[in-house]
Formats: sequence, C-alpha cells, structure tokens
Amino acid sequence: MSDPTPLSHLRHDLRTPINQILGYSELLMEETADAGHTGYDSDLGKIRNAAKQLLNLINDNLTDERLSLTGDVVDAGTTTAAPFPFAGGRAGTPLPASDSAATEDPLAVFKTVPANYSSLLSETSAPFPQEKPAPITGHILVVDDNEGNRDMLSRQLVRQGHTFAIAGDGQAALDCLRSAESFDLVLLDMLMPVLDGYSTLDAIKTDPALRHLPVIMISALDELASVVRCIERGAEDFLPKPFNPTLLRARIGAGLEKKRFRDQERTYVKTIEETQKRLQAELTEAENYVRSILPPAGLSRTIPVDWRLIPSTELGGDSFGYHWL
Repeated sequence: MSDPTPLSHLRHDLRTPINQILGYSELLMEETADAGHTGYDSDLGKIRNAAKQLLNLINDNLTDERLSLTGDVVDAGTTTAAPFPFAGGRAGTPLPASDSAATEDPLAVFKTVPANYSSLLSETSAPFPQEKPAPITGHILVVDDNEGNRDMLSRQLVRQGHTFAIAGDGQAALDCLRSAESFDLVLLDMLMPVLDGYSTLDAIKTDPALRHLPVIMISALDELASVVRCIERGAEDFLPKPFNPTLLRARIGAGLEKKRFRDQERTYVKTIEETQKRLQAELTEAENYVRSILPPAGLSRTIPVDWRLIPSTELGGDSFGYHWL
C-alpha cells in the first residue's frame, strides 16, 4: 500500500496546531461550564468557530482535485494569502478592499478575542465532580510526538475518569508496554519520528505478550487508505483529528469493554486448564492407591491369577475384577 502523499503530510502539519486550538477551546468551555464561569462562553466560542473555519479552508483548498483545477502550486517554503481569504465566506470568494488587512494576517480573528484567559488555567485546574462517571475506566498509554496533542488528550482522559502515561515516539511506547506497568489501551499517533505508528502497531500485534491490547489510531491524516492500512494491521479503531470528545469516550469505552471480555476469556481458559491438570493428578493418585492395596498378581504356582483394574475417568469409583463377556 502506498505511503501518504506529500500533500497529505502538508495537511497533517497544518491541521495539528489548529486541532489544538479547537481542542483546547472546547475543553475550556467544558471546564468553565463545570466551574460556573459562564462569562467566557462567547469568546471561547469565537475561538472554536475560527478554528473550524480554518480547518474548512484547508479541507476545501488543499486537495489534489482543487489544486489540479486551479493550477495552484503548494510550496511549504512560500506563503500566499490569496488561497485563504479568512475574513469572509468560503474560499475563493473575492474580498472587498477594506478586508485586505485580514488576508494579510489570517489569524486576525483570534486577535479580536480578549486576552484575559490567563486565569482560566488556574480557575479550571482543580478537578470537577462528574455527574455520570465513565462506566469503564482504564490505564491508557498516549503516544504522540507533539507535546500539545499529548497534553490535550491527557486532559480529556482525566475528565473521563482514566489514568494515563505518555510516550513521545513508537520506540518509547514499546519500552513502556514491555515494562512492569500494565496498560488497558493504547492511543497511537500515525506520523512520528524514530518509529512511526504503523511500525509500532506491527510490533504490538506480533508480540504475544502485547497483541491482546486494543490500539486506537489517532491522526490528522485523512486518506482512506491509511485507515484501511491500520485496521488490516490489527488496530481496534481509528479516530481522525480533530476528535470529538463524545466519540473519543465511546471508542475508548468500546475498546476497554472488548479487552475486559478478552481478559475474562483468558482467565476462564486458564482456570479450566488448571482444573483439568488437578483432576488428572487426583485420578493418577487414586489409581496408584488402588493398585497398592490389590492382592499380588500370582497366588498359585500352577494357576495364573491376575486382576484387571480400569480407573474411572469420571466420579463414581473404579471397576475391579471386570471381565469381558
């Protein structure tokens, strides 16, 4: 299967910081609502909507079809404001001359939001009681090379009642999984240095001690082939960035529930195997005991005498002195 295209990588790199803006704004809206600070909702909503608009511009413009039609050349080393008219409407709509300043600074909309959010982190840092705790919680390994993504995911996991550990690349993730620390699920980014998500997933699924762990791939990479590639290699599920917190909760819950059933099955099989070994040992011990109390095989020098003992494989005793008719 072919590797992701350079355009996919470009979209991934552009979406990563925007996804963080979107994710943090939604997270702050939830936390301020829990804390009763409703005065920030309007401005946080502006930040969230602006981030969504930026994502829509990237999705609409940075496609192979769109670039082939317009003849635009995507060059990561150059920047042009024309393809991204941020101040109004959809991409490609001409802007009035009065809006030219906005096109020069596509982040101008963020500067219109009051910069009084420095107190939000301190006001919302304390944990808030959840009305409905997550029905299934677990210890989750977050694997992502971007510190902002790791922090955002970790905060979402804490809100959902999970505990977590973090790793910055695939090799560090494998080291964590093979340590004494036990994990219930892995959230794995696809594009990372040292060891990418594909290779890390392969290593997990080929390790007998780790293959039972559910792995959910998370990435801004939007190619269907990448999703299929992960599922074929054993991933439990796939979540695109920016992820929806409700969908994230549902996917993690489903993965943890499957793991719980698998763990129960492994426990039952192990119990059955141990029970069978114990029963076999008891039957062997009983057979040896019965043989030890039987009379000697030969009681007469002229008449050969012997006994036939058939140990029972079920409860109920043994057959002694049995003769075929």
